[in-house]
Amino acid sequence: MTSCNDCHPLANRPVVTTLDLEKLDGPRLDLAARKYVGTSFLHQGRDPSVGVDCVGLASVLVKDCGMHWLAEHDLTNYARNPNGGELERRMQAAFGPPVAELAPGCLVTVQFYGPTRHVGIVGEYNGRLTLIHAYGRPPRVVEHGIDDKWRRRITGIYRVGGAA
Repeated sequence: MTSCNDCHPLANRPVVTTLDLEKLDGPRLDLAARKYVGTSFLHQGRDPSVGVDCVGLASVLVKDCGMHWLAEHDLTNYARNPNGGELERRMQAAFGPPVAELAPGCLVTVQFYGPTRHVGIVGEYNGRLTLIHAYGRPPRVVEHGIDDKWRRRITGIYRVGGAA
C-alpha cells in the first residue's frame, strides 16, 4: 500500500534519525522532526508510537533535542479549538517573543478557520522552506513546502535553542 508521503515530492528526502548536536550551531527541530513523518495523529498525544498532535510533536522534538521543556507550558488538557490566545501566550512564555524571519528549526503558530490553533516546525529541503506538522487526511505528521497560502496562515515565528 502506498502512503500519501510516498508520492509527495519530498518523500525521498534524507531521513535523520539522530542529531549530532556538536555539528550544529544549535538544535534544529526540523532535522529531528523528519523521523516522525507518517506518525499518526492523536489529539493531545505525546507518544509517537501511539500518535501526536501538533503541540505534541513540538514537545517530543524539544525533548529529543535535549532542550529543557518547561512542564507548565506542555499541557495536555486543551480543547481542539484554542482558548482566546492561550497558544500564543504559552509559546511566548516558553520560547520568547516571536521573530520576523522564517528559518529552518523555528516553531510557527498557524491560523486555521479563524483563530491561531496550530503549531508546526519550519524545515528546509533543497533551499526551499517546508512545514513539518500533524495535519492532513488522514491526519498524520507530514512535510510540505511553504507556499503563499501557508505563509499567510503563519501568525508567529519562534526561535528555539539555536535555530537560525
